Amino acid sequence: MFSIFLLLGGIGMFLYGIDVMSKGLQRLASGKFRSILEKATGNGFMAVLTGVVLTVLIQSSGASSIMAISFVGSGLLSLLQSLYIMLGANIGTTVTAQIIAFDIEVIAPLIFFIGVILTNFIKNDAVKRVGVIVLGFGLLFTGIYIMGDAISELDLLSVISGFLGTYSNPALHLLFGVVFTALIQSSSASVGMLQVLAMRAAVGTVSLDSFVYMIIGMNIGACAPTVLASFSGSRDSRRAAVGSLILKALGAGIFIAVFLIFPGVTDLVKRLSPSDIARQIANFHLLFNLIASLVLCPVTPMISRVLMRIIPEKGEEKAPGPIFISSDLLIGPSSVAVARAHEETVHMYEQAYANMEMAIHAFFHPSEDEIKQVLADENTIDIVCNELSKFLIPLSTKQLTSRESTQVSIMLQIITDIERISDHAENIVQFRQTVDEEGLTFSEAGTGEMRAIALQSLKTLDASLNYLRTGDASDVNRVMRSEDMVNNMQAEFMDNHVTRLQRTACAPRSGVIFTDMLSDLERCADEAVRITQVIQTAGA
Repeated sequence: MFSIFLLLGGIGMFLYGIDVMSKGLQRLASGKFRSILEKATGNGFMAVLTGVVLTVLIQSSGASSIMAISFVGSGLLSLLQSLYIMLGANIGTTVTAQIIAFDIEVIAPLIFFIGVILTNFIKNDAVKRVGVIVLGFGLLFTGIYIMGDAISELDLLSVISGFLGTYSNPALHLLFGVVFTALIQSSSASVGMLQVLAMRAAVGTVSLDSFVYMIIGMNIGACAPTVLASFSGSRDSRRAAVGSLILKALGAGIFIAVFLIFPGVTDLVKRLSPSDIARQIANFHLLFNLIASLVLCPVTPMISRVLMRIIPEKGEEKAPGPIFISSDLLIGPSSVAVARAHEETVHMYEQAYANMEMAIHAFFHPSEDEIKQVLADENTIDIVCNELSKFLIPLSTKQLTSRESTQVSIMLQIITDIERISDHAENIVQFRQTVDEEGLTFSEAGTGEMRAIALQSLKTLDASLNYLRTGDASDVNRVMRSEDMVNNMQAEFMDNHVTRLQRTACAPRSGVIFTDMLSDLERCADEAVRITQVIQTAGA
């Protein structure tokens, strides 16, 4: 029983080590993801290379593929680009198997201890991030060490050898690889566990030939996280996920055909490292993905076109909502999710500003089309605000850097203020509707004053929006000075309005609209100040 518990503990430590190392690498590479993905242009080779680099950086083909799918869903990548990236991710993920093939089990506990020291006793954030990677690395190899001892005690190798001998059907081996990897959601982990088993076997008792179809099946099963992530995504996201599955299946089919025609492929791999079965498995894993990617790269555009046909557009208008975020981003690296949420927040503010600008124009230059557009856009901004909130709350509970945590906190605080700006735009077009319905008029002086404060309120919003975009400290002073001017205008124009009422130069009903208009525009400037102060106080 102890040996069984030891085996389970070793497996758990191994899987957790891979997870910790991957997340540590993701946090260390924080901020690089966007620049790397921007390299994924229409050039197929560059997109494949992007997938390789991204996956080597974060050691998770699943995370890379999920990122690519989410970027397709938001329109930042084309379907073809995402398929190329996923081909590259298949190559990049083989690095983990190459690392595991190094026989450093003896010093694994020391690596683990160093990781603990760096993460728990060093205050420098950069060192802590490196420490998390070292800790994951140590956990991974300590898990391998523990698994190896348990495997020897339980004599599992004879059981496995018997299984391989009794059930030599390649289809069963392939199916086992698919199912096992789909369950643990990582080809790196499943191939790594295969390496551990092989390393503990006596020389000559197992060979690479026994594991070939399992490894191929493990590569197919690796697309399980991608398919699962696409369920809650857009039609484009589902196309990308199905494309990933098709590429994996075609790659497996092509390699099996090559293997059947040229069975000497495994002999070539074995000659590269004759006495190291773990390295043979790692090299075969790499060779399989290299050949599959090279063969499939030229036909990927055709696969993209086929996907567009088998999963066509329904023809309905796209529902209003967020552009840059989707729930599947919460599965991938936190730094990407935070960056995309910031883009969505900036875009939401831009929409609110544009809506206010359109509402002001519609008030002074009546247009039924513009009024309808303001009301429609206000509804969209409400939806985006709600979706952003639902996205940011679970994101805030993830393991974030101090800067990322601050950014999420800022966004949670300001999105409601941004939404209120659009509410004021809605109020302004409703004022226009009341004016038209009741046939109200304003004095020339009153109209000029409303124009002046409207212009100044827009300037306040513009400075605040630019501060959110760029973090330029000079915008803070612009916001404060402009808001002071709005306040002074409101006070002065209200006094002027009272004077006009006393001279009966303004109708009382028109006066109500006038004062409400000044109030909404002044509150817009207040919202801009609140947004600016939240960002400034947090030190973003």
